Amino acid sequence: MNKFFSIIFLSLFLINISDSKEITYGEAAFSIIQYSNLFNEDISKNITFNKNDINSIKNPYAQYLSSLGVNFDSIFVELKRIFNLKDASRVVSQIYLIHSGDIDPNGKEIKLPKDYKSWIEFCDVNGLEPKNFLNALKISLQIHEQKLNNL
Repeated sequence: MNKFFSIIFLSLFLINISDSKEITYGEAAFSIIQYSNLFNEDISKNITFNKNDINSIKNPYAQYLSSLGVNFDSIFVELKRIFNLKDASRVVSQIYLIHSGDIDPNGKEIKLPKDYKSWIEFCDVNGLEPKNFLNALKISLQIHEQKLNNL
């Protein structure tokens, strides 16, 4: 019974963490490369972490994603634009398309396939969970910040 309550408490704690803080475009790019395991580990190891670059035009994580065709506009990064559910739908869909092998990631922005009206519809049809993706990015960023604060 105690295990059951522990699991519920932990779940509520993680839900509260994920919903409590907004995440910027730069922070989202960092979390995707560092913690999502959607890309080769060598990529995150080859990028030198500099907290000052996270929300700047110099963000290497956003630059890398953009080089693959995942739209991480450097202006949005610099202006600390909030990365919202609509953005998460687009990004998780673009990453899905890269990994599906249906497109050639050549640095041009990956466009919404013709048969869909929105990235949200694309997520629904393909079983992608942009809200969970966004929450996971928020949680991983908060865990990273806690680690930095404990050093």
